[in-house]
Amino acid sequence: MGRGLLAHPLLVVGVVAGLVALGHAVWIWTHRQVGAIDPDEAGYLAAALRYQQALGWTQPLALPLEVAKTGTGPLVPLLSVPLLLVGPDDPRTAMLVQPLLLAFTAVAVAGIARRLAGAPAAIVAGVVVLGLPTVASATVSYWLGLGAAAGLAGAMWALVASDRLTNRWAWAFGLGVAAMLLARTMTVGYLPAVAVAGLVVAGRRRESLVGLAQAAGVTVLVAGPWYLAQRQAVFGYLFSYGYGDRSELFGERDLSDRLGARLDRFDAGIGVGVWWGAAVLVVAVVSWALLRRRPPDAVRSHLALGAVVVLGFAALMSTANAGVWFELPVVVVLVPLVVGLGAAAPVAVRAVALVPVVVAAVLQLACTWWVIPPDGRDVPFVDAQGRVAHYEYGFEQYDPRFGPSRRDDLEEAAADWWAVSTAVEDRLRALGDPEGFVVTLSGNFQLFNANTVQLAGQLDGWTPRTWIPDTVRPEDERAADLTPAARTPDGGLVTDGQGRPVERVLLLALHDQTLFTPDAEVRAFARQARAAGWQPTASWDLPGGGEVVLLRHPDGP
Repeated sequence: MGRGLLAHPLLVVGVVAGLVALGHAVWIWTHRQVGAIDPDEAGYLAAALRYQQALGWTQPLALPLEVAKTGTGPLVPLLSVPLLLVGPDDPRTAMLVQPLLLAFTAVAVAGIARRLAGAPAAIVAGVVVLGLPTVASATVSYWLGLGAAAGLAGAMWALVASDRLTNRWAWAFGLGVAAMLLARTMTVGYLPAVAVAGLVVAGRRRESLVGLAQAAGVTVLVAGPWYLAQRQAVFGYLFSYGYGDRSELFGERDLSDRLGARLDRFDAGIGVGVWWGAAVLVVAVVSWALLRRRPPDAVRSHLALGAVVVLGFAALMSTANAGVWFELPVVVVLVPLVVGLGAAAPVAVRAVALVPVVVAAVLQLACTWWVIPPDGRDVPFVDAQGRVAHYEYGFEQYDPRFGPSRRDDLEEAAADWWAVSTAVEDRLRALGDPEGFVVTLSGNFQLFNANTVQLAGQLDGWTPRTWIPDTVRPEDERAADLTPAARTPDGGLVTDGQGRPVERVLLLALHDQTLFTPDAEVRAFARQARAAGWQPTASWDLPGGGEVVLLRHPDGP
């Protein structure tokens, strides 16, 4: 039996990953609800629905043109389209791509470990990655980190299987890097790490360097067109929120504080048991196993993975923006590296290290699927943050019904908040041709924002054009967002398909909750709007207090 399993390690991991993915899929379908979806998820889900609606035989260019207009990584929403085609037009349908990405990631990690240290290591690495807290949380969320991790894992699998970039796996290496880049734009920061890994594997062999160049060509051909189309949005964001003056809004300025925050994120994301087990293995074997007991090509593979981990962590440290699951691709690559090194350790050391890893994985999945309730007990080997869906604490500040202790109220709370977005979307739809107006929405916060309105529109078959003003600017600069006829950021007049000016409509969410930056001065913006002649035409109460107000200007086109 044991030998049979070892003969097909990737199949074993695939079966286990399939069962875990099924568990995640069931949880998503029974617990993820519209109204309990965070703003980023809403935006990505709206993109997936737009892609689905653009797909058609009569307009073959509609889908690529729609993708070219998307300013965030398009890969994960694109991968959701086949699911939406065969399933209901429901956000949960699109979310089911995440368990599929998890299964692929686990098999890719197993493939890496098999090349490093054989079949037993492959099974251990593939199964371990399934139970990591950060991987489990990312799987039941519709963020882009898991897609980026799957891309990088696939790229590194191809790299170590490429016979030093001399076979067809070299092309797959380039394709995996392209997938990583198209999944999430912040992964541009990982390019130096991936390039160094490729150079380590290639060495000075001319044939290998040619293979590396071919892989780079595949990456450019696949990912380049989208980056070219979205160069202003992507690099404008990266050099503002990634490395510019707004990067500190989402992280630590001081380098030592940033290091502590990153290590804490890795500790919580990997889990105490896995972290401890990894430390034991590295201390036990790294000083002798790698250089003395491995063939040269295996050494190169280990060093390539190590380069990705070290330089990837350096990339994370280079920005103050902590981001959600930015570290996930590095964590996924770290698993086969540690398991590969640990395969050279004595059996007793491996057994001692593996026990807390297995316990942590089982408990983590039970916590993720809400089998273990968040009743305040200390769960061994599992970080407290791993016991909640990622949105629970974030949404609880706006409505206590979203808190972990009130999970029975989740469905009611989600329905109440979603009703506001759908009511606003219904009123906007009644304005007429969507090409005839632009919505400027101020007062964005977690539970009502431009993305929730966009998602409500997409579920109703149309796309409301929404802009978010920078309300922290001085009053004279804010006036540019209050022109009755909509204008672009550079002052140009927005027109419809027939060259007519487009009306600007204001939506103001007035409440006492935490606002998104740079849209943090909604009340000053509202006073300025009313002083400029904008008049309320409709309003809706927010469940947590406050209201959403729709305003139009009598001088609008």
